[in-house]
Amino acid sequence: MSGFVDPQFVDLLLQRLNDLEDHQKEVLISGSVDDIESYKLFRGQLEGIRMAKREITYLAERVFAEED
Repeated sequence: MSGFVDPQFVDLLLQRLNDLEDHQKEVLISGSVDDIESYKLFRGQLEGIRMAKREITYLAERVFAEED
């Protein structure tokens, strides 16, 4: 199974999610959100990104641990 998942792909995917997370945090910290609905949207997106990162990391660790 580990031959199916390229570690570089996982790294690139996690880096992209980190970049998106940083952008969302910058928008929230800078106060660029116009109203409470936009704030809720950005917070929800931020939580979704964090959840995706956790799941991808968990699954990648399992896949690459099976390789050993």
